Amino acid sequence: MKAIIVRHFWVLLAVLTGLGPSTAWAVDYPADPTTVEWVLREAHDGDRVLLAAGDYKGKQIWVRRAITLEGAGRGQTTITRGFHADGSPDVTGIRVDSRGATIRKLTVKDITNVGNFAYFGILVDVTTPLTDITIEDVEVAGVRWSGPAWTTGMTGNGIGVKVRAGASPRSLDRLKISGNHVHDCQLGNGEAISLGGEVTNFAVEGNVVDHVDNIGIDAVGGYWWFAGVPARGAIRRNKVRFVDATNNPAYTLATAPGIYIDGGREITVEDNDIAECNVGVSVSSENVRTNARFNRVLNNRIRRPGRFGFNVGGQNTPDGTKGFAFDNVFEGNRVEGSPSEAMVLFGRTRPWVVGSKANDWSRNTFTWEGTRKGKPWWTPPEGDVEIGDIETDTTNVRVEVP
Repeated sequence: MKAIIVRHFWVLLAVLTGLGPSTAWAVDYPADPTTVEWVLREAHDGDRVLLAAGDYKGKQIWVRRAITLEGAGRGQTTITRGFHADGSPDVTGIRVDSRGATIRKLTVKDITNVGNFAYFGILVDVTTPLTDITIEDVEVAGVRWSGPAWTTGMTGNGIGVKVRAGASPRSLDRLKISGNHVHDCQLGNGEAISLGGEVTNFAVEGNVVDHVDNIGIDAVGGYWWFAGVPARGAIRRNKVRFVDATNNPAYTLATAPGIYIDGGREITVEDNDIAECNVGVSVSSENVRTNARFNRVLNNRIRRPGRFGFNVGGQNTPDGTKGFAFDNVFEGNRVEGSPSEAMVLFGRTRPWVVGSKANDWSRNTFTWEGTRKGKPWWTPPEGDVEIGDIETDTTNVRVEVP
């Protein structure tokens, strides 16, 4: 009952001092593994729930109000095993479905699942329009699929940090994912950090993603389960390393990008350091319901990509099931260390809307090394492709070194 007594004290203080109700109702709630579920139920908008050091194994860490959930620090407050919300087969470490929520200074780890179900480190579930959500200074590790051998038709998805907007028109405006570390995850068909659906005015910045077996940072839309697309956001100053799908049983080709804009619009991908990934940056649309358009890929450093520095437009599909990528800008990027194939894989990038144009390439530097000096700028040389000015703009530099 200590927390309620504290709240009553603040109300009395407000009466005596004339403080407004917003100040009066701001309360710090201490919590530990034995009390956390009760404290989360009792907390009100504006409160801060302070999680003591310890292992919150299998607890329902469910944020349903505009509170700050703050741990004692990474590696000290640990949330493990996760829980099933509303009887769902999906497993979640922390679930957020309230506006104004902040998660910080804790670790989520060892979230596992089997079969055709999802498993999330942190899930922001947008069932009604939300605003102003922050996830910062959090570690997510050991999110993994732990079942028997993967079989054809399985759709298991592991996601470190996931925003899920859903199939109906819903939106999340003003999202910040900053200063987090997501690592050592087995993701199946999922991603380390994923923004799915109508997420606007977002910032994914200063995060570290490493040692995952699928996409590092993903902004995805246009599917039947995501009604909208991510737009008007920024993915900047992140470090993405060792993204490799070679041993991911859900895939037959190792083509996982460090950063992927899948159908997103007006997104700036800037000043990221991407190393040892199958693909550096992908701007594409895997769904005909939308196109990757008006995005800006600026001043990124891509080192030692396994297959391609860039993937633009996705694969060519004669049946028309893929969207297009066009009206995007690629400027000031550096690819260092030749990939095993061309610097850029082009897919469906042909402009097909009146007034549109091909993707713009300028001031990019591509470094070919050793036996790979003779590799082409881009591939394939034919298909439903408008490559833009990657070779004709003389500000794009090809460097060949021994």
